[in-house]
Amino acid sequence: FYFTLLSVFLCSYEQSHFTVALTGKTGYWWIGLRAHGEGGGVDYVWDNGSPLTFTHWDKNQPVDWSMKKSWGAALEDCISRGADLASIHNQEEEEFLSLYTKGTSKWIGYSWTDGTPLSHTNWGPGEPNNHEGREECVEMVSSTNGTFSWWNDLNCDAHQDWICEISKGKNPINPPEPPPPVPGTPTLQILASHTSPKY
Repeated sequence: FYFTLLSVFLCSYEQSHFTVALTGKTGYWWIGLRAHGEGGGVDYVWDNGSPLTFTHWDKNQPVDWSMKKSWGAALEDCISRGADLASIHNQEEEEFLSLYTKGTSKWIGYSWTDGTPLSHTNWGPGEPNNHEGREECVEMVSSTNGTFSWWNDLNCDAHQDWICEISKGKNPINPPEPPPPVPGTPTLQILASHTSPKY
C-alpha cells in the first residue's frame, strides 16, 4: 500500500507552485479538500485538518448546505459566508447543478439575489402557481439520477436545503487563520491522479 497526503493549498503561492509542477500535463488532479459535515451543515476542510482559507473555484462554484432552513434564513447564511443563493443563468448551469444535487430539492436565489438579470427559467408543469397566494420563493428539484431538474414555487417559510454560490475570485468568509505548520513538516505534497485511487 502507498499512502500520502493529497495537495493542500493554504495560499495562492502554494497553488501556483502546484500549477507550475504540472506544466505540460493534462488531466484532472485530486487535491486534499473534502466536504465535511457536522450538525447537518457542510464545510470544506483540508485533509491535513487545516480550515479552508484560500479558494480558487471555477466560476460560480456552488456550496451545498444541508441544514433545512427557510428561504430567508438560507439567504442570510449565504451572505454571512460572502456568497449568495445560487442564480441559474443557462441550461449548462442547470444541468451542472442538477447532477450536483441529484435526488434533492434546494432553495435557489430566484429572483436572482445576486442582482443579475433573469436569462433562464425551468419551471415544472403548472408552475409557478403561487398556491393559495403563499408561494413566493423557488426551489430547484433534481431527479434521482440528476439527469433533469425543474423549478417549483414554494412558501418561503418552508424548510429546505439550499445552494450558495461564490463568484470566482471572491474568497468566502473563513474561520481564523490556522496555526503555522510544525517546523520540518511539508505544506505541499504533489500526487498525480494516476497514482491515487479514485474511490
